Amino acid sequence: MGINTIGIAISAKINDLREITDKLNINIEGPIEENCFEEAISNNIEDDEIFFTQLKNGTLITMGANIPFFGEDFSALSEIGQKFSKFIYGDTSSQYYFEYYENKKLIREKYISEGDVQINEGKALPQEFAGLTDDELIMSVIYQTCGDDIFSIEPNVKSIKYKYKSGKPKPINKVKHENIEVVDDKIYSKSLGKNRIIFFLVLLHIFLGVSNMITSNIFLNRPFYIQITNYITLFIFGVMGYFLLKRKNWMRIVFIILYFISIPLTLISLKPNVLFWNNICQFIIDTLLIVLLFKKDIKALYKQKMTNAPFEKISIKEVLYLILAVVIFQIGIVYVVKIDVLKMGYLTGIISGILIVLSFYIVKKVLKKNYYS
Repeated sequence: MGINTIGIAISAKINDLREITDKLNINIEGPIEENCFEEAISNNIEDDEIFFTQLKNGTLITMGANIPFFGEDFSALSEIGQKFSKFIYGDTSSQYYFEYYENKKLIREKYISEGDVQINEGKALPQEFAGLTDDELIMSVIYQTCGDDIFSIEPNVKSIKYKYKSGKPKPINKVKHENIEVVDDKIYSKSLGKNRIIFFLVLLHIFLGVSNMITSNIFLNRPFYIQITNYITLFIFGVMGYFLLKRKNWMRIVFIILYFISIPLTLISLKPNVLFWNNICQFIIDTLLIVLLFKKDIKALYKQKMTNAPFEKISIKEVLYLILAVVIFQIGIVYVVKIDVLKMGYLTGIISGILIVLSFYIVKKVLKKNYYS
């Protein structure tokens, strides 16, 4: 059976639970007894029980179902700690909820029920774009608030049990959500997806570059030492892609400058040989990158000042699909059209076309998945 608990996390170390309950206009009885933390997150917590756990860098309170919680205003706790959050962690029922406050401002409120988002207000937290599951997100918010989460606290850490008697938070005005300076949650999510696509396009460019070098060695008999500059270029391109994924604005600007500088060189290199279509595809990819990097929401994303900026996860499976697409494209362009391996006349062109279309389909499918909803 999974863990099901509701509670409050505060960034400040509190010595007495009444410092919190007094702010919330709640009357309690106790302390009743000392327990270990394992009891404080047990599914056997009675409806009127409250467990107080002091941590190294903060405080964690878990409680039963009778304590006024959902829909109640806890903003008075902003006077105690710089950060605090209230949360519901429902492993069995798949109910997950949190409010996150920082510097007396309600930053984020989110409620997820069985995978469906019921409440979605305020500025999305960075970890919401890090590929976390709903339960991992709650743990991350708790950790961000008090320096620990339910699973990082040792089971034998001391928790003091109290009992709820009466009262509920005072009817004070709810602190307004912090203004979103860059973009709202939905647009912000979309721009992160575009940032992933930027990285994937960089990868495609590199794969095509490697394919170019292999093909030129096989068909154009170019010695290796002549291509050493190409290897250096691909390495630099990979480094640039990494910093673009990390959303370094200086690299975005460098990429744009280098693109316009390279246009005449790119056009000069376009010759009617086995590398022609590869070079065309690389130029198209570079152009798409520039278009994306100039978009308003992407510019805002790169200019945003954030701590612990989310690093969008790129799976090995996605990268392998892109490599597969480049291989299929290369076979379709060179090994079928130029060599006519199958010696089938016009059928060779049909097979080549199918392979090229398939390669573009794979790329499109991979990139489409990287637009967050």
